[in-house]
Amino acid sequence: MIDIQRENQQLIALAVKCKFINTTQEQAILSHLIKSYYYNPNHSVLTVFTEKKILTPEKITSLIALRNHLKIKMLDRRFGEIGISNRFITPKHVENALNDQDALFREKRESKKIGDILVEKNEMSQADKIAILLTQDRIQDDLLEQAIYDIASSEMERTTINKRFGAIAVKHNFISIEQLNQALRLQKKGAESGRKKQYLGEILQKFFQLTQDDILFILKIQQQIEKERLSLEKAVIRYKSEISSSKRFNELFEFTISTDKMEAFIHRKKESFENMELGHFHNWLKLNGIQFGLVNNELIKIFLSDSEIGGKLKIAQGKFPTRPTDEVVQFHFDINPTGNIDIAGQNLQPQVKKGTILAKIFPHKPGEPGTNVMGHTILPAQPKMNLLQCGNGVVKKDLYYIAGQDGIPMVFKQRTLFIEPCRRDRETRALTGPLGVDTKDTYRDVDLKIEGNINAGGTVICHSLLILGNVLGRVDASRDINIKGNIGENESFIDRSNFRTMVVSGGNLNISKNIAQAKIVASRSVNAQNSNVFSSEIHALETIILNNVYSSPEYPSTLEIGNIPNYKLDAINRSIDKEIAVLRTLQKQDELDKLALKLQKYFNTQNEYLEKKQILRYLINVCNADELKHLESLGQKIQLYEPSGGTDLSDNGDAFLNNEHALAYMEEEIKQVEGLSLDQQIDYLSRQRVEVSNLCRTAANRTERYTAEYRARQKFILEKVSEKQVEIDQQKQKIETLMIQKDFLLFHKQPVASVFKPMIRVKNMVEKNTVVKGAHSSMVIKESIYGVKIQEIKDAVTGNYFISIEGYYD
Repeated sequence: MIDIQRENQQLIALAVKCKFINTTQEQAILSHLIKSYYYNPNHSVLTVFTEKKILTPEKITSLIALRNHLKIKMLDRRFGEIGISNRFITPKHVENALNDQDALFREKRESKKIGDILVEKNEMSQADKIAILLTQDRIQDDLLEQAIYDIASSEMERTTINKRFGAIAVKHNFISIEQLNQALRLQKKGAESGRKKQYLGEILQKFFQLTQDDILFILKIQQQIEKERLSLEKAVIRYKSEISSSKRFNELFEFTISTDKMEAFIHRKKESFENMELGHFHNWLKLNGIQFGLVNNELIKIFLSDSEIGGKLKIAQGKFPTRPTDEVVQFHFDINPTGNIDIAGQNLQPQVKKGTILAKIFPHKPGEPGTNVMGHTILPAQPKMNLLQCGNGVVKKDLYYIAGQDGIPMVFKQRTLFIEPCRRDRETRALTGPLGVDTKDTYRDVDLKIEGNINAGGTVICHSLLILGNVLGRVDASRDINIKGNIGENESFIDRSNFRTMVVSGGNLNISKNIAQAKIVASRSVNAQNSNVFSSEIHALETIILNNVYSSPEYPSTLEIGNIPNYKLDAINRSIDKEIAVLRTLQKQDELDKLALKLQKYFNTQNEYLEKKQILRYLINVCNADELKHLESLGQKIQLYEPSGGTDLSDNGDAFLNNEHALAYMEEEIKQVEGLSLDQQIDYLSRQRVEVSNLCRTAANRTERYTAEYRARQKFILEKVSEKQVEIDQQKQKIETLMIQKDFLLFHKQPVASVFKPMIRVKNMVEKNTVVKGAHSSMVIKESIYGVKIQEIKDAVTGNYFISIEGYYD
């Protein structure tokens, strides 16, 4: 009853303020209501407005909307006060949001909570907004369960809140512990299956016959528990005390932080005689972001009580990270021999016996992280690692690499150690064709002769090769290949992305007959002067000699010199990339990187405000310099200003002069005060410094809060990663095996440096549509040409490469 009567009075006063009624009407309405209360205490003034036709329906609607808006605004002012006190937001954020709220109401007659405005502008988190609304008891009952979960900023917090709900239900005998555990299992199973999220209360209603009133009873108890846990209201009292003491400390002292954030100093600006509490001083330092490496309290007490104006104290010293110890490998053989080495035949490199120690590794020691005065961790430099891998013929035992067989030790790029078997006489073998199977590694180190064809599906890997028949399958030799028959066959076209016929030579490739729909690769030259080429690819580091080259628009031939593709290496690289991606997933690297990136953004924001604050302090001191007051331009004053006593820009201002962002901000502020009087300049810069200081304190608080959240989330993720350690180790081993295969391939396929200039010679025709490539340029033959020599030339003036075509005998 009292509430309705108070509301009636507020509506009448609001109607007068809006000039919907005059004071005479106000008195008449009040008299009418007083009489009406005798018969009906709940009589509403809105009924009077309607029945007496004092206000139109439109004005009544407008009046109700304004009343509701003012109620929200009153609650939102308190919302802002709580948010500021808990460092969720700054006073400027609240002021802007309230202005936006009023502007929206004037334009659309709609009321919007400032919490929603702040979240939309990314100036407040959803969890912080809900926490304040919960503290203010502004959450509707039907949204209470969702709101309680939404105050959590991490999955771990949500789990804890969820269990707290269940514990209340058990304590008040709504369910048993066994039923709670069953409900939690059902909830987890539903989440893992990807179904819509279910709150614990919904599950208890569905499976254990709890009513909506039972759930609301539990939620109301939990609401009080969460409010006490959050203690947001207490922060308002604490904040007001902090603001009061902080203002006083700002009047008496100022601080500077070195550019590397490893030293912090305080300077006394004014004399004082009051007793200053040490706890409040520590809090002032914390508000300004100084949190680590503080000097002992006795030194602080002496400075607070006995320092003179201009006195200076190093208040904090950061801890530098320690240097790591690099990993070192000590080889027990000459890894850079001066003699000639022929891995395939005679070897001048000393041989070793099985069991010989080839190398010893001296493990690295990581450095210890440091901490700057703002409490931010400084990671040490990464130690240099020597990830020496065991290739063929090498085993590792503890810190030692040991020969697993007799042979010659070799190191590839100081990352993979091999033992090459000793062979003085390479085996020569002859086979009769046709050959239609994959011989795998059977003939890898054999000089092979095949008296017949290699049919489609047949694959041969050998040292060198002589084929008396045709090649329709695949051939890969470490050295020269001689083919007396045809390569490929000119039939209906096969998929170009996967040629059925492929010949790869680690030396020269000599071909007697035609080449059709095949891929040819030679580490030296391709000599096929009597061969006609049909829709094929030919790649050689040195020379390609052909008779005719035929192409069609759909299936052109390609001739490339100065570069050869390495298909095996490409395949291994693709596999390595794929397995590394799997490893990153197992290690949840993307999640960890995202967390670290967000933390770095908080650090950067805090550092940016700190930098701006120090720039503004410098500009204020320049304005106050007595010897420069005769100058009007702040820019001119800066050029002539000399800091006194080393407490000003000389402490860390030199870095500003080399900092592009700092200089840009300084120039922007100088432009803002251009044309103002000295007092106006100082007033503007002082107001800017107060605003930036508030933003700096808020940023410091946010960084501190997120740092705690970051550590909790990181720990949670790493615990999940540790559960997959066996899979991670297996994945690392898989990647290492691929890396060894890659190095083995590179080691045995290194092309010999050419002493000849790469070129293509075609005795007769190169048909139009043929593609010609060099190492740096390419072209398509537009019209058929005859008897040509093709080279890649570098322009001496421009440095650009182009394809040159000359006569065959030029």
